[in-house]
Amino acid sequence: MYCYNCMNKMSGDSNFCRRCGRNSIADRSAHHLAPGTLLNNRYMVGNALGEDGYSVTYIARDLNLDICVLVWEYYPMGRVTRDSAVSGAVIVGDDPNTRGLVSRGTDEFIAEARRSQQKGRDVRDIFAENNTAYVVTAAPAHETPFEQKESEQRGADAEAKAAQDDYRDGFNGAEAPVENGAFDDSSSHSGKMSATSQKPEQTKRQTQPNNKKKKKGAKALIAVSVVVVLVLIGAVVFFMINGRKSDGKTDASTAVTTAAATKPQKDEQSSDNTVKMMDTHGMKLSDAQTQLEERGLRVEVSREHSSEVAKDYIIRQSVDEGQTLHKGDSVMLYVSDGAEKESVTEEPHSAPYFSSITASSVRGDESVSFAPENVTVNDGSCWSAVSADNGEWIRFGAEDNQWVKGVSIVNGNARDNESFQQNARVTAIRFEFSDGTSIEKSVNDSMSLQNIDFGREVKTSGMKMTVIGHRDGSVYPYICISYIKPY
Repeated sequence: MYCYNCMNKMSGDSNFCRRCGRNSIADRSAHHLAPGTLLNNRYMVGNALGEDGYSVTYIARDLNLDICVLVWEYYPMGRVTRDSAVSGAVIVGDDPNTRGLVSRGTDEFIAEARRSQQKGRDVRDIFAENNTAYVVTAAPAHETPFEQKESEQRGADAEAKAAQDDYRDGFNGAEAPVENGAFDDSSSHSGKMSATSQKPEQTKRQTQPNNKKKKKGAKALIAVSVVVVLVLIGAVVFFMINGRKSDGKTDASTAVTTAAATKPQKDEQSSDNTVKMMDTHGMKLSDAQTQLEERGLRVEVSREHSSEVAKDYIIRQSVDEGQTLHKGDSVMLYVSDGAEKESVTEEPHSAPYFSSITASSVRGDESVSFAPENVTVNDGSCWSAVSADNGEWIRFGAEDNQWVKGVSIVNGNARDNESFQQNARVTAIRFEFSDGTSIEKSVNDSMSLQNIDFGREVKTSGMKMTVIGHRDGSVYPYICISYIKPY
């Protein structure tokens, strides 16, 4: 088991990580990748360390090398969305301008990473997944809180010892310098001083040196006490802070520099930077959004039909009431879009029938067929494109309009589990219809039959399914789908 905060291995059943000194609690922000997500069949993602509106930075574990790394995800806030409880795929809206901006931003994100790699910076991996791009860099090596505490304690002990030596020097019994004839031979042996052999002025001068040394020892003792108190206060404050990384704009070219700042220099997570999540159930969206933004939280909205909750009122929220959040964190609000309109038809429509199936490309193999027609029968055969790139599509055509509410689908090459893992699978699809409308849906990374419901009945003479998110296979770079049945 790995700690989601530092992605180091944890021992025992305790949720407390002795490596980073914190409890391993999963990040519950809806637009962040869920901790434990596996990217590129190699990198296990932990909690998000920060975001800047352009990208999100995660602590992660390279399972091949068994080391900690940083994973940078291109995520332009406001232009894309994601609900990690459903899928890790990033969803882009239908607006052509937005799609163009996101596409160009993805290309520049990758190009900047490659430029950094050419300049000798420690960029370890660059890949595309979940309809976006990722860059992997080294994670900075740093002392654990316990190692830092031991280093600080060793320094404090050394200072204390030096101060104690100074203090003892003030009372080491050294004789004070004496005036001529102040102590004669007889008085030094007998321990008595002749009343006629010493004057009052001489006595005063003799006692002054020892008084100064006593004062010096007292000051040293005070200094030791102050040092010990400061060390104890520093240790308490450090464990309260937890060393949370502050937000800031990061990109692939400055990955190592930004990540290297692991030792907190000041209290970046004071109580003023945390808020308690309020209960928004039943509130109007505009009121809840205003109150959450006043608390410093970001609000994301997902709409769904509900016959029990009025339109524009909140059904549920992604974060539980009372949970502690940091300012700048995102909260997903699920808002009612009103009751779903009932079909005006009195009788149900017959099952849709499509007479033709075409695809963007077909993988060639003399021994096995990967034709698009294979998806009409759930027998272990599949359609396979010639690449694992987003943009590959399969299209169903009909001579006249058909009514379609959704599709049943078997993802990947479902001949057996080994074939499923070796080939690429779909994680998100855009459905386009002849009436000009489109719907984007997530697809589970599973061999099991799953239903993708459109939420409405669509009248169309054609249905084009375009891949907008995928998961790479461990061996073959080909997207596969085994079964598709419109209903």
